[in-house]
Amino acid sequence: MAEGLARSLLSSGEFPGLDESKVWVESAGVACLGGMQAAEEAIRVMGERGIDLSGHRSAAVTADAVREATVVYCMAGHHVESVSAMEPNAAGTIFLLDPAGRDIADPIGMDYEFYERTAEQIDRLIRIRFGELAKS
Repeated sequence: MAEGLARSLLSSGEFPGLDESKVWVESAGVACLGGMQAAEEAIRVMGERGIDLSGHRSAAVTADAVREATVVYCMAGHHVESVSAMEPNAAGTIFLLDPAGRDIADPIGMDYEFYERTAEQIDRLIRIRFGELAKS
């Protein structure tokens, strides 16, 4: 959901100076099976926002991707720890998506309403982070 929301915001023009030619957005998991389709609930929630996740497939984060990134935003503290351990030299570029330091609960296995609330939370936090990036 985060990748879809971020791409949608970039293409909206809401953040002058940020677009997909300058910002690389890629979702990757620290403990996932690559190639899995997005959850049905995620596809539905994003579809209601005009974002098509039907072709999305999961991917595992790689040290190369972390090395190449200017900034990496993670959903939870244990993700920050895992990604930082994967590429220790990039530790200063890896942050929680929530600037207040709170984890975003993983909605896997939860009901549609939980996915909806999670999408709203992620959308709000991406807007904050993109606002920060647009100012820098």
